[in-house]
Amino acid sequence: METKQCLICSSTEIIDPIDPLHSECFGCRMCITEWIVTKIIETRASINNAIPCHANDCADKVTINEVYKILTQDYQERINEALFKVYLIKDIRKCP
Repeated sequence: METKQCLICSSTEIIDPIDPLHSECFGCRMCITEWIVTKIIETRASINNAIPCHANDCADKVTINEVYKILTQDYQERINEALFKVYLIKDIRKCP
């Protein structure tokens, strides 16, 4: 039986399959979390936004919330921090 590996770091401790996503796009929790955090900050995304799959050769998109639900609490907290930073940048007005 073939061992599945994270497409980013080659770890064998992957999330089964990321999708609900797609069956061929594997990733470990740490890499998937960092990929989501990067996309949140780059695009100023919210939890319900769709972002591109982490696999370079995949054209599909996934909502942050879909992946968020299958992560453990410590990884969810990392995503929450990024979402909060974007909220502060995007949605809070500074006093004149």
